[in-house]
Amino acid sequence: MPVTPIIFRTTQAGRDAAANAINNLPNGKLSLTTVKIGSGKYPPPGNETALQNPYADEFSIGGGGVQAGSGQIRFTPIMNSTARIEVFEIGLFGDAASGNVLFAIASTPSATVPLCVIEANIETIFSMNVGFEDIDAGSIDLVVDVNAPLALSLMGTHVAAAHPHSQYKRTNDNSERLKVANAVDADEAVSKAQLDALAGSSGGSSSNLQAQIDAEEAARIAADNNLQQQIDAEEAARIAADNNLQAQINGKADLAGNAFQQFNVGPVTLASHAVPFGQMVIGTVYSNAANGYLKLPNWLGGFILQWGINDDDSSAEVTVNFDPPFSSLCFVVLPIGDAYYNTGAAELVNITSITKTSFLWCGAISPATGTIPAGVKGRWFAIGY
Repeated sequence: MPVTPIIFRTTQAGRDAAANAINNLPNGKLSLTTVKIGSGKYPPPGNETALQNPYADEFSIGGGGVQAGSGQIRFTPIMNSTARIEVFEIGLFGDAASGNVLFAIASTPSATVPLCVIEANIETIFSMNVGFEDIDAGSIDLVVDVNAPLALSLMGTHVAAAHPHSQYKRTNDNSERLKVANAVDADEAVSKAQLDALAGSSGGSSSNLQAQIDAEEAARIAADNNLQQQIDAEEAARIAADNNLQAQINGKADLAGNAFQQFNVGPVTLASHAVPFGQMVIGTVYSNAANGYLKLPNWLGGFILQWGINDDDSSAEVTVNFDPPFSSLCFVVLPIGDAYYNTGAAELVNITSITKTSFLWCGAISPATGTIPAGVKGRWFAIGY
């Protein structure tokens, strides 16, 4: 199963105990003796003094030591249990003289991925490190269990040593440098001399590459300048066109007050178009005589308006002809009696027998004597198409 890396962090209580060890503890050192585990899940802030949810078991240290040069404590606890344990928190504790202080702690907030697992009835050995950059190495003592197996104790001492393989040590400054021969095969390590030679040979290539980069940069600058010239030319042309248009606009009379402006309007093809005067009068026929008419163009419906005078009072019924006759139908004829013609008498006028060519004028008067002579003069108005 997956596990989380074990990263220890020294606690404030542990740092304080180490700092005060020379005055407060036996031998002037903080003795680290015990490892405890638990199931608490949290990121350690560094101010802990105990594990959050510890198990009852505690384990001794089988090997290890304090490395002053690397600033680390390397220790190998021996863990065993009768039941399987998933470990989410680990603590490194001091001895009873220090009050069993919690010196360092490792924990994870993960609810499912532990730091390590102890299988049932199997003795488990872990190699762990604790860094102590701000703690004097001389104030710490790692106490190894004398009852631990000798092999385990030797392994812990070997791991804790600054240079466990002293036969490979080449310098005296706590570093291990190995001499490397020039590589021959593809999977061999490369020596510093080979790298230096390769860097020197690539210097000319780098200069050539820089020259190409400089040439491309110069070409790009030239292209940018050419493009800017084109943009400037197009901008100048646009400004000139705008000025020309503005001059034309300024030359037009304002449509305000008594000023007027004439525009040429094309023939009407849609209902939303303006109608030119020539198209308005085309198809309009009229006569402004006393017996006249007005024929409207087709785009105004083709209606015909007629008017006239009936001055025939020889008979009570007079046939009046339309001139010109209506093409299809006469909608209505409106009669108007001539009251001045028959002064002092009541006039009665009726219209009947309306066709597209004529109508029948029916009129009579009623004088004060009570007799009704025939014939009434008057005017009429008709609408049709």
